[in-house]
This record gives sequence, structure tokens and C-alpha cells, in this order.
Amino acid sequence: QYVGATGAGAVAKIVHNMLVFTSFAIFAEAFTLGVKAGADPEKLYTAVRNGAYGQNMMLALLPARVFTGHFDHPSATLAIGHKDIQLAAELARELNVPAKVLGNVEQNLIEALARGLADQDFSAMFTVQEERAGVKIRTLEGLRK
Repeated sequence: QYVGATGAGAVAKIVHNMLVFTSFAIFAEAFTLGVKAGADPEKLYTAVRNGAYGQNMMLALLPARVFTGHFDHPSATLAIGHKDIQLAAELARELNVPAKVLGNVEQNLIEALARGLADQDFSAMFTVQEERAGVKIRTLEGLRK
């Protein structure tokens, strides 16, 4: 698929592979946490597979929220996301499960809350990274919505 000017295809491949490997890192943390906490691996897999993440709903947030920059009608707020991540981090500490990626996400959420984004859709976390990187992820089509 054409993704842009010369070199854009290589960038798309790098981004894709970054998502694959970083996702697998968090899969490892999440599933070791779940199994160490007593969940059956196959039942845990089925629960995740049938949830929002397993249904690829996270990827759908890009055009729906991030490309438009509309974060004020939350499906779930950053405050709720922080609560859930905080619970996971506490469980990981309690069970002595190393969770470096989870810790990084928890810090990102704390930063987003400190910036006053608690009541925004959880996808507003993108705005913190956008600011750090000096780029906005918006499309002309998205901005028309």
C-alpha cells in the first residue's frame, strides 16, 4: 500500500514493527501478572481476546479521536485509566512481577493528569507525547468532523 513519498514505506514498516515488539513486551508483563495472580492462561487469553483490546478497538481510536483531536466526549476518562493502571501496578508490586512498561505508562498517565486531562477521553494521552515530540497527529479529514 502506498503510504507517501520516498522512504515513507520504510517508516511505516519501522512503526509497525515497533508496535509489534512493544506490544509483545506489555503482553509479557500483563500475562505473567495475570497468571501469577492466579488466572488460567487460556481463560485470560479468551477474556482479553473478547475485550476492547482484543477486538482492535484501540486502533480504531486513531481516526475517531486522535486524528480529529476530539477528546471531550470520553468513552473512558484518563482518570479511570489511571485508576486501572494504578491497580495493575500495585498488583505487580505485591506479586513481585517486574513491570517496566507498565511503570512507564503509569508515569505517562500521571503526567497527563497533572496537565489537567483527567476528564478527557483516555486517548488524550496522545497529546502529551505529541507535545514532547513537537508534532500533532491530525488529518484534514479528521479536522472536518
